Amino acid sequence: MNKGMTIKQIAEAAGVSIGTVSRIINNQSFGYSQETYKRVQDIIKETGYTPNRVARSMVTKQSYTIGYLVDDISNPFFPEIAKGISNIATEKGFNLLLCEGGGDAKTAEKHLKTLYESGVDGVITGSYILSEVNIDYLLKIQLPFVILDANMTDSCFYNISVDNYNGARTIINYLISKGHRKIACITGPMELESSKNRLNGYKAVMAENGLDWNGLIVEGDFTQKGGKRAVKELEGKGATAVFAFNDLMAIGACAYLQEQGVKVPEDVSIVGFDDISLASFMFPPLTTMHQPLFEMGQGAMELLLQAMENRTPGEPRGRSMN
Repeated sequence: MNKGMTIKQIAEAAGVSIGTVSRIINNQSFGYSQETYKRVQDIIKETGYTPNRVARSMVTKQSYTIGYLVDDISNPFFPEIAKGISNIATEKGFNLLLCEGGGDAKTAEKHLKTLYESGVDGVITGSYILSEVNIDYLLKIQLPFVILDANMTDSCFYNISVDNYNGARTIINYLISKGHRKIACITGPMELESSKNRLNGYKAVMAENGLDWNGLIVEGDFTQKGGKRAVKELEGKGATAVFAFNDLMAIGACAYLQEQGVKVPEDVSIVGFDDISLASFMFPPLTTMHQPLFEMGQGAMELLLQAMENRTPGEPRGRSMN
């Protein structure tokens, strides 16, 4: 096995040009036949050849690194998405750089600049960066980007999201089918589109069934502590069920109620949203709305590759994960 083999030697062994080998190594989809692709890949496999990333970057003018700017790395929601991003990134020869953004537009602005200055080829981030300043900055520097959970299918941005409105409707209809009539709601930060859409879904089904939500809505922050604080605010309101806008808040709400001697779900039912792995370890297991987090990460990376290659200018750039 000759691990010191060069791209020139691979080209000679395969009987093709250096440019052809380069296109195959760089995952370009043109300039070679299927037979040639297989022959080159067989030689690469036999020799254990590994492309020199620095040399590759000098030729292609790419760093082969993409940034994923997350809100809170301790939230299991984000690592599952990161796994999906990494799955496609690795397949296409890219490294993944994870950066904790802090969750607000001001902090995100600082981290976006850091990622740009580090030379990443593109960025995947959450909808909390959707401030006029941040979008203007990304457009000005022409750094390809994808926004997760933007809920803007008609936007000029590349974005990917789930149907938060109908997801919330499904949850409230389920709770009503179980006999609940006084259903409380712990929202996420209300500047986020996902929170607005879930709240609209909650209110729509409550109104359709003639149910009142006055005093039953508390704003949360997507953390376990936020879930505990919010459900404490709901004490004395008579709610028999609580819909938390993510699993971490639902877990926090369950913990607080159990500390107070309230049985879940016998006395109060708690439902979440996300279906993070931690939810299945609760006792009893948390009822939650599934989000295809791994697939969302894969989809976001595929969209980012489109953005970087500019394959579909002017076409719709949103994707919904149902």
